[in-house]
Amino acid sequence: DLLTVSDFQDNTTLKTWNLKLNGQVAASNSATLFVSDNDKVKIGRNASPTRPQETTWDQGGKASDPRLFSLFSDRPTIAKLEDTHIFGANFFLTGMYSESDGGFFLTPEGGIGADHVNTALESLDGVWHNTFIDAYTLRPQDQYKADGSYFFSTGNLNHELKFGANYRKATVKSFSRWPGWGIDYTNGGYAYLTGIYSDGVLNYDVKYKNLYAQDTLTSGNLTVNLGLRYDVQSGTQLPGVSEASPILPELMPAFSAAGGSPGFKDWKNLSPRLGLTYALGAEKKTLLRASYSRFADQLSGA
Repeated sequence: DLLTVSDFQDNTTLKTWNLKLNGQVAASNSATLFVSDNDKVKIGRNASPTRPQETTWDQGGKASDPRLFSLFSDRPTIAKLEDTHIFGANFFLTGMYSESDGGFFLTPEGGIGADHVNTALESLDGVWHNTFIDAYTLRPQDQYKADGSYFFSTGNLNHELKFGANYRKATVKSFSRWPGWGIDYTNGGYAYLTGIYSDGVLNYDVKYKNLYAQDTLTSGNLTVNLGLRYDVQSGTQLPGVSEASPILPELMPAFSAAGGSPGFKDWKNLSPRLGLTYALGAEKKTLLRASYSRFADQLSGA
């Protein structure tokens, strides 16, 4: 529980519970289930000398606001199921599915009505009054992953071949709205300018897919790592709707976006890996190492 220099309250409650189960399904198969649920509740977020109590936010990740009941899920924040199967002394495979049910809302303590009483005021000294912007964001993610290792020999070379594939889909749905008329800019209590703002709507999907393979070869004092990774990253804008201004619908009408491609092709990247390690002498006390790697940046949803 915090109290700012202007005696405005900013109180935080962090709620977390976790569950983890490890099971030996069979002699050659084991599985893990992990579940975590988290909620960050803040009453008075951003309280400061320029953000009095009525302009602070009440924040949560589980919907307590009736308007958001249909949007926020009661599922746990994080869930993961992982299974490993040993096919023999030379080969094992691990599969994993996980989901993240992220998101939060920011509701101003001063109210979110459509009348002038619920219009935010900003005075020339930079202090806000009455209320503030209302917002929420949903951020679910789903991921599928498989990884394997295979050990074998070719002549004098010993191999450890690692390979895998991954698919992850991240979705963001965000909405923001200034309550009342928008923002009144004031001079000593007199509103000399009113700003009318449309709803802020940002909806998109980003998909990440990759394949990789890496072989570790050993022969005598020499170890060689050869690897290659292939990434495909893409994004899609999702449909969105913004309502008309309650006081000037002729200037700020309702509008919608159908969604679709952002206008550029998928990002496709090949990333090589090369590593050399040589042990000097019979006792191998000195190691000489050299490596080369290339990495692809992650496509930003924004």
